[in-house]
Amino acid sequence: MKLTEEVVVSVRRDAEPQEGDIVRYHVDNMDFDGMYITSFFDDRGFDTKESVEFHEVFVFETGQLERFFAFELRGVLEL
Repeated sequence: MKLTEEVVVSVRRDAEPQEGDIVRYHVDNMDFDGMYITSFFDDRGFDTKESVEFHEVFVFETGQLERFFAFELRGVLEL
């Protein structure tokens, strides 16, 4: 399911998502809409001394749980 502009009233770009929020992520010139589940930090497999923040999201279009980098978040959607 892709949320159309007619369904989305606004996108709060400065909001930190909370569990159950409808969110949009932008990856490789594509938007993914889904329901925010949780975030976590992971430092395994990265060459930096800092951990990387990920968001776990149920993506409507695929019907699967996906992980996105936190910086890929475009905003919390208001329907």
